Amino acid sequence: MRAKKALYCTITSFAFQFLAIIVGFIQPRILIEVYGSSTNGLVMAIAQFIRYFSVLELGLAGAVIYKLYKPLEVEDNNDINKILSSTKHYYWRIGIVYSTLVIGFSSIYPFIINAEEIPKITVFLLVLIVGCSGSIEFFLLSKYRVLLVADQRSYVINLVSILVLIINSIIIIGMALLDFNIALVQSTALSTYFIRFAIIYFYIKRKYPNVNYNFKGHYISFDNRNDVLIMQVAGLLIWNSPFFIISILIGVTEVSIYAIYNLVFSGLDGVLSSLNNGLQAGFGRLLATQKRNIFIKAYKEYELISFTISSWMFSCSAILILPFINVYTKGITDANYINPILAFLFVITYFVGKGLTMPYMTIVNSAGLFKEVSKPLLITSITSILLSILFAMLYRIEGILVITFFTVTIVLVIFIKVATTKVTEIAIRATIFNILKTLSISIIGIVTFDYICPLDISNYKDWVITAIIATFWIGFVLIVGNLLLNRTAFLEVLKRVKAVMKK
Repeated sequence: MRAKKALYCTITSFAFQFLAIIVGFIQPRILIEVYGSSTNGLVMAIAQFIRYFSVLELGLAGAVIYKLYKPLEVEDNNDINKILSSTKHYYWRIGIVYSTLVIGFSSIYPFIINAEEIPKITVFLLVLIVGCSGSIEFFLLSKYRVLLVADQRSYVINLVSILVLIINSIIIIGMALLDFNIALVQSTALSTYFIRFAIIYFYIKRKYPNVNYNFKGHYISFDNRNDVLIMQVAGLLIWNSPFFIISILIGVTEVSIYAIYNLVFSGLDGVLSSLNNGLQAGFGRLLATQKRNIFIKAYKEYELISFTISSWMFSCSAILILPFINVYTKGITDANYINPILAFLFVITYFVGKGLTMPYMTIVNSAGLFKEVSKPLLITSITSILLSILFAMLYRIEGILVITFFTVTIVLVIFIKVATTKVTEIAIRATIFNILKTLSISIIGIVTFDYICPLDISNYKDWVITAIIATFWIGFVLIVGNLLLNRTAFLEVLKRVKAVMKK
């Protein structure tokens, strides 16, 4: 049952991420055509900066999910209700503080951003509107989300999110094409968040009749919240700060350039996260009930699956990213989006920071080892910010990405050390060897593709055909490579997937 739930979560998350990638490509292109690169860059910068305020969650979601693993496994309703009632209380307080910060930021940001061509009142309204989505999340949705994730039912969230994303996209694209004011477009689209809340609310009421969010008693404290908070802050500083730094030091047009490349790779990250969403809760519940032998076997299979999928995706992206950007931005003249150095830096940064790091981060989170990684991550992220500011002034966007690459490499080392010494007890040498094998197979696939299919792409049709060929070629190289270098483990993974599909 645990494997089947993980499969449901993974499939629906893949479906949502796939749709999000498609929508993510369509919307910015239309916004750039209708409103210009500066407005698109502004919307992207605001959305990314507002995410900083999500740290007010104080690591609550991660701590609550970890706390729910054991009572859900043993069906202790009393303990579950205590945890969820405390969660509701904390989220309500966080929502009040978050909303206050959004109002404050909306009053300051219009006067410090490098965007003279956009009216300050528009900037003010966009910050308020984009920020409202977080308020809805804290006040209404978060207390239900943590329960579904901990119980390996995030597939419900994914299915609802697919529906809401479709409605949201129709509103934004339709109103933009009719040339409505960008602030009015965003505010109308905000209504879809209430649809998501209503559906999830009624599902919780029906599926969990014994759950009580108003359970009387003392509020439970979550001891590892501060450490989870530090992890979240570090992640935000590393991955989201470039938007803010670029908007202040370079300009919102450059934010749009960075955002288009980031759109591609954040979409790939979302697909990879689908694995994490489906399996982290399962690993956590195995560790909570001390089923170590099952855990180690499942982890080794997960590591190989994660490496194979990330290698496949980022190898394909290395081949296809520049041709895609060239076709995607054809006809746009207010900014130069074609930058081979930027493309290369995005590929290696996301491959290391997301693809290779994910299995170790998943294990650390499943085991609740937040304290062991929090301080090293915080020091690394703060150093990254300071160096990014310096390199932004010297080398612009490329300088920021160079710093980000070295930062995520250090983060990878941190997670490997903690995961291998505290949880899996697998030799670090073996882990490094697995990573080197993954990198070798990926490089072979990328280098040999040019001999199989020389790139000559001028439109979407050419790109799609090339993408299909690249997908099959990289997949073929990965299968052959794994059969040669990881034969036993790879065959075990295929056997497990076949067994799950039969159920």
